Amino acid sequence: MIDELTDKGKVWRRFNDLMTERKTKYDPIYKEIREFIHPARGEFDNELANDGRRKDKRLIDQTARRVSNVLGAGMQGGLTSKSQEWFSLTLRDKELADYKPVREYLDEIKTRLYQVLERSNFYQAMFGCYQELGTFSTAPVIMLDDDKRVLRCRSFTVGEYALAQNEGHEINTFARYIKMTVPQVVECFGKENASTRVQELYDRGKYTETVTVMNIIEPNDMYLPGKINAVKKPYRSLYWEEGCDDKDKFLRISGYEEFPVMAGRWNVIGSRIYGEDGPGHNALGESKSLQVMQKDLLTAIELQIKPPVLVPDNLQVNMFPGGMTVFNAQQEQLAVKPLFEMEPNVKDTEYKIERFQEIIEKCYYYDLFLMASSADKTMTAYEMSVRQQEKLTVLGPVIENVQNDVHRPAISRGLAIMERRGLHPPPPRELVGMNLDDLDIEYTSIFSQAIRMLNKSTSIMEVVGFVNSVAPTAPEVLDIVNFDEAVNEFAIAKRAPQNIIRSDEEIAAIRENRRKQQEQRQLAELAPVAAQAAQSVKELSEADTAKQSALTNLLGGPVF
Repeated sequence: MIDELTDKGKVWRRFNDLMTERKTKYDPIYKEIREFIHPARGEFDNELANDGRRKDKRLIDQTARRVSNVLGAGMQGGLTSKSQEWFSLTLRDKELADYKPVREYLDEIKTRLYQVLERSNFYQAMFGCYQELGTFSTAPVIMLDDDKRVLRCRSFTVGEYALAQNEGHEINTFARYIKMTVPQVVECFGKENASTRVQELYDRGKYTETVTVMNIIEPNDMYLPGKINAVKKPYRSLYWEEGCDDKDKFLRISGYEEFPVMAGRWNVIGSRIYGEDGPGHNALGESKSLQVMQKDLLTAIELQIKPPVLVPDNLQVNMFPGGMTVFNAQQEQLAVKPLFEMEPNVKDTEYKIERFQEIIEKCYYYDLFLMASSADKTMTAYEMSVRQQEKLTVLGPVIENVQNDVHRPAISRGLAIMERRGLHPPPPRELVGMNLDDLDIEYTSIFSQAIRMLNKSTSIMEVVGFVNSVAPTAPEVLDIVNFDEAVNEFAIAKRAPQNIIRSDEEIAAIRENRRKQQEQRQLAELAPVAAQAAQSVKELSEADTAKQSALTNLLGGPVF
């Protein structure tokens, strides 16, 4: 079976190539970011598992670490809040999606998925993912089946994994080191599948001994569609022990219907595999400078408070507070003097430190994420878009990356796991035989709504503003824009209260009343003219017809 599926030597070489590429190209910058941004994250070679020793001894100024944590909480609150719906399900066929039985079915599936995600550790894993993403620009999360909670997730930190992608630049290969205790190996894979060394350690009760296990998840080149076999699935997963003497022995060979790893990347540059240009990368220089400045400031203050002194060679000086120094009264000229006089510009240095701290906060979009992390249900997407327009515009592509690389595959895989476990409700007859690929996902998080509102309202204002600017020269352009619809769409985009927008019937009644009032005003304006004309006619008709004009007299009678 093993020989048929894969060759362990080839698997090991592929695994080693992936790890070597990451170690040589990315680990140097990752280690530097960890040291000066977030020392608690990262797990590299030869580092102890579950090492609780302090790792931030060189981090005097904790600004970068603090704002990194705020970013994680802010992305959690703004994108995948546990207390608010952040996605809804629909169909690509929008007409079918509006059919009531279909709407009810999609709502029920959505509700059940929310319940599964809430019972699992999905939200906990996403918080770790966001922290990792903001710090190192790459953040994978794995979603696995779980008999107790339907599914379970785990986020990873730099140093313990490596990635590869397909020709479409989508992550499709995941390799990782797993540090496990001897009992964990036996429990997870079975004693009979463990190496001889692990079996002996287990029998001798060496339960605290650590074993390094390798795992690679990759496309299965032997996949046969329709074949019922746990191994012959679209993706295969291979586990083996590091240093195992048996060259052909795997701890486990299994497979997945979907790629179980969602790898978020802050910014993908060209065809590079790992994300780059995230807040941690951008704030690294400022954080390193801050450590130097803070150290220099503390040194200057200490020298000012406790300067080095010159002491006579025959005088024993007690420098402790309240200390007593004995000297000969006849040698009063003996004195303790500072080695040098200095007046450090503390305020100027403090100002520069504050400026560097502000730069780091801007790199991490601190104001925006602090608002999102502290926002409750009363915070609306409109308020978010108004207060943080510039930052939301800049973050738009990042949020799209996270939705495409993490949220969408997580929702799709969660639905697939539920379907295989029979947790979907019976579909209406219109959806019998429907594939999960036919589902469409709409994101309703506070960030997603705010960005949509911002983009939509901005485009409306730009079009209306342009038309108004051209109208004085070409009034006919006003006929192009439906201003009623423009105002309605703008109100929707800004989430204006419904009670301030009149219905079509109310608008029609108001306009009809305005038309009648205008007609009445026109009639009122014409009334004096009409009255004058009537008066003139009356005066003419009432003229003294008896009074004969000269012509009448001349002709001898009325003229017909």
